[in-house]
Amino acid sequence: MSQFRYRPAGASGWLAVASPGRLLVVQPDAVQIAVSVFDRGRDSSGQGFQLALDELTRGGLSATPSFALLEWLGSSGERALRVIVRGGVKVTVTAAGVESTLDGTGVSTWTEQSFAQVTAFEAVVVPEPDSTVDASWLPIDSGVVAVSRVASTDTALSASRPAPIAAEAQVSPAAVPAADASEVSEVTRSDNPVVPDPAPTLDSNARPTDEGYDYHFGETMYRTASEGSAGEPEPKPVDQPVGEAPAGDHDGMTIMSDDIRKLRGNRKAKTADAAPPPVEAPGQLYLELSTGAREPLTQPVVVGRAPTASKVSGSALPRLVTIPGDKDISRNHAQFAVEGGTVVVTDLHSRNGTVVIMPGKAPQQLRQGEPTAVILGTVIDLGGGVTLTVGEES
Repeated sequence: MSQFRYRPAGASGWLAVASPGRLLVVQPDAVQIAVSVFDRGRDSSGQGFQLALDELTRGGLSATPSFALLEWLGSSGERALRVIVRGGVKVTVTAAGVESTLDGTGVSTWTEQSFAQVTAFEAVVVPEPDSTVDASWLPIDSGVVAVSRVASTDTALSASRPAPIAAEAQVSPAAVPAADASEVSEVTRSDNPVVPDPAPTLDSNARPTDEGYDYHFGETMYRTASEGSAGEPEPKPVDQPVGEAPAGDHDGMTIMSDDIRKLRGNRKAKTADAAPPPVEAPGQLYLELSTGAREPLTQPVVVGRAPTASKVSGSALPRLVTIPGDKDISRNHAQFAVEGGTVVVTDLHSRNGTVVIMPGKAPQQLRQGEPTAVILGTVIDLGGGVTLTVGEES
């Protein structure tokens, strides 16, 4: 089933670039950008959103076209949506039963906001172009089309993430054909104990046959015990402990079974000592907002009432997180970044200041414009009851 539905438009319509879990609506003269975003986003392995921003801002902020960019975050059950709008487009999002509108008209940079528990959205071009066909809505799953507006379908949010790979089917024992009893593998043969042939019975009266090599060396003489010489002493038994080789019997070259066990034990001990300790993969750092939404710190994050990005430079592009409706929050209040695996907070000369509360320490107000390193579990208070917590996913 399709992800989105749209109203088609003619030459004045904007271009909608649809791909799994992502949607870009861009002004009609940005055809090359739309095609490049579609080509690079299909096999981006989760980096399509950043690649789309890189394409849109490649020529700098002044050359960035008007657009709306939407991406679904987390698993499909969370239904979280990240939205950026710039220029003549409005996006209305229904989240947790509340309808919110992001308006990009009149914004010099762009407006960005994340929503949790999203049930529907609709992006409308301003002013809205006329539709080219009588059909009110057409479906689209992946591709580039000219539109006047784009909205979600019933399955848009549940299809935001690819389905997990199915586990391998288990083979029933009944499905495996029984092996022929006459066919025994080499391993089976080697595992079976070898039964030695019974020892031959000696006959004291037996004499050699004519066959053999006695004609070379003379006839071999056989004697019974009673025929032995009375003058020859019988050999005395030697007291020998079980499991030990008799003295003088070791030639110095043969490795005994006890020696083999010792060598194997020493080799295992050396291998265990030489093995390097396992290295734990670093977790993903994130900011948890008062609403429960999480913002991954994969790039710098600017938080404020209406944050803007004054400088745009490819990989250093900050992500803008909007905290609407609170006048205690400045337009650009604070910035968060990861430097050397540590989260660094900078107050962006906010009006009411920024307070950090590290675990086990008293609250501390940041100096404006001065980066400050914080640890996991630190709570950042922006005022007006708005807090952010530094966390890490294992």
